Amino acid sequence: MTMTGIADQQEAVMRVPRIGVPFLDALTVNYGPPGLLGRFFLQADRKLRQKGLTLEFMQFSELSALNARFLDTEGLIINPMFDPCLADVPDDAAMCLAVRDEDGELVATTSGKYFDASQRSFKEIVEKGDFLSVRRIDGQPPITSHITAPIAADLRGRLCYCGAIWVDPEVRGLRLPALLSRIVNAAMLTLWNPDYVMGFVKPEVLGTDLYKRYGYENAQPSFEVHQGGKCLYEGIFLWMTGDDATADLARFLDVLWPQIDAAVVARHR
Repeated sequence: MTMTGIADQQEAVMRVPRIGVPFLDALTVNYGPPGLLGRFFLQADRKLRQKGLTLEFMQFSELSALNARFLDTEGLIINPMFDPCLADVPDDAAMCLAVRDEDGELVATTSGKYFDASQRSFKEIVEKGDFLSVRRIDGQPPITSHITAPIAADLRGRLCYCGAIWVDPEVRGLRLPALLSRIVNAAMLTLWNPDYVMGFVKPEVLGTDLYKRYGYENAQPSFEVHQGGKCLYEGIFLWMTGDDATADLARFLDVLWPQIDAAVVARHR
């Protein structure tokens, strides 16, 4: 893992890290507080290695193969916006993380995507189909998306979405989702310097604090995906500012690795 200075940050180009090498070797800290992010990435990588797991960036084609593997029995298990067989996935504005076991087998994954909302709101991006970017298949009705969360009309600037968390049932007892969501959030913070970080959860968590396990404090209904009059997905929209995401990483460090004082880290950001 390398870090750039302030001058380098101003010239940093959005690029996805190297594929298929250890996570810490692939990542460059371009934006955000290098001390906090560096400690978080080191501790997160160490935490996974203690469980016999390794972390790396992977090709979206492998994610597509994962989708295909489960298609007949479970349907799509990964958000189609990250499957290059179904959607347009930009090389310079999307990334995919892989967690592998000691045999190199994929046991968990999550993805992130960047959106330039400088000229339009997130609601407009969703309603025009540019959020999912799913291609229309001949002979099938188009897939459309809609968002009614009021905040969506106000979100502009640099937006990042974290989603497509999948964990193999064999390792679900390791409680990986909360850690993975923060790893991808931290990676998006340093790669793309977002104004806002976003996600979705199932509607039944509204009214509970379950979504806060992923670091979010804000939730509004709803986001829906439709095809041919059928609702394929309904979710609760989650969001936080880039500063909120950074503060969440400091709190998360303090909970998992209390030798790191989150208050001190926050003061020295």
